[in-house]
Amino acid sequence: MKIGKTKLRIKLSLFEKILLAGLFLVSVIVFTNHFAVAGKVLTLFIGLSFAYSVLKKDGVYLFSAAMIVFSPFIGLLRQHVISYNGVSIILFMTLVYWFVRKRQLFINTMFSRILVGIFLFVMIFVFYGLMIGGEILQFTRIMETMMMLFVTRLFLTNYDYFKKYNFYFIISAIMLVASLAKNASTRFEFKDGASESVSADPSMLSIGLVLSAVLIISDRANWIGFFADNKRKLIKNIALVVIMFLLVVTTSRIGFLMLTSVLFFWLALRKFNPKYFLPIIGALFVTFTIVSMSTYSDLADKWIEKTFSNEKGLAGASTGRANQWSEAFLYFEEEGLWKVLTGYGPGKGQEFSLKYSTKIEDAIDSMYGKAFELHSFYLNVMVEYGLIAFAVFLLFMFRRFKKLFKIYRIQKTELPIFALILYLTYIITVSGFGAVPGIVLGISVCDFKLNKTKRSYAGK
Repeated sequence: MKIGKTKLRIKLSLFEKILLAGLFLVSVIVFTNHFAVAGKVLTLFIGLSFAYSVLKKDGVYLFSAAMIVFSPFIGLLRQHVISYNGVSIILFMTLVYWFVRKRQLFINTMFSRILVGIFLFVMIFVFYGLMIGGEILQFTRIMETMMMLFVTRLFLTNYDYFKKYNFYFIISAIMLVASLAKNASTRFEFKDGASESVSADPSMLSIGLVLSAVLIISDRANWIGFFADNKRKLIKNIALVVIMFLLVVTTSRIGFLMLTSVLFFWLALRKFNPKYFLPIIGALFVTFTIVSMSTYSDLADKWIEKTFSNEKGLAGASTGRANQWSEAFLYFEEEGLWKVLTGYGPGKGQEFSLKYSTKIEDAIDSMYGKAFELHSFYLNVMVEYGLIAFAVFLLFMFRRFKKLFKIYRIQKTELPIFALILYLTYIITVSGFGAVPGIVLGISVCDFKLNKTKRSYAGK
């Protein structure tokens, strides 16, 4: 994208036109509820992006950009991309593509201590899960998340590509929710064009929006080439209002908690200076004013009432997630020390839920005696992998937060620490797996080295 300095004149490359055409067509098809067709069209444009990238010198960066741009729709349509495990195949081939085209860079990046540690941590428990009778399909989402993390980290070896294509990621996240907005009243549970039941997870829809907001507010929007010019502050603020409005449409509690966590930390770093605080208040006021005048006003009222005035208390407001924490505490009380330390077993979250959901008091009907995945990565690690693994996970996250805060103090680069806060908040109520969560993690494990001529690459 080439932008005129005096006027908003935009000249798109062929590759950018491919991305926009793909996003537009897939959005329209999703809007008509034909998800299988949308998955085939998405697969086609991923293929076109690859074919184009092969012809270019730095084509592997372009194809990785395409995977990142399409990632919000990949999260929705993953079972229709080639096959149920098609996304895993594409991400694995993307890593092979990196090895073939940028071998030395691939080796230097992938064999860093932090990525090797993540790989070993994941693979140890995947193999352990397979050894105790788990099926490989139970771990595909974990593998996809890890591979997207690796692809993102490799992509971040060139900040210019990252800055250029973040704008299209934001468009993608917005178009995904906009294309599904008509189904918001049922919390995105509906019949598709083939009369099959479809359920789009609100938390999955919200994380792309929150990551978009983080990209805009971090480092004065210098991670988005289109917004880097201060003359486009109005467009940037409009984009934030649109994102917050669509976040209301998703009715995702964790979406709002993620955004609140990042904004609070962002303001805390600025000592709650009114110069930064008042514009955020203004954007929220405009957002909720628009919501109150829209057709989503009743939806927002019902969501607020269910969240803060739920007759079933915290368990009802959290749609049973509080019940799962109660199940975990009961498990720690009943089981022996060795079992608690080593875990119930990777991939056995549903078996655990089936057993313990009948033992707690005041379990909500939708959770009682049902085999559900554990809706928190913290719970997932504590219960399935054990307290030893949980301690290792917490130690890693603490050390990472400490490192990123040091980077902020030295370089004033905000994006990686905001990405980590976003992810640590996200996994409170969800497993944290998927294409977009993988991107968030990929950003959080990047140190964002200093630019030789500026205080930070972000240009602050």
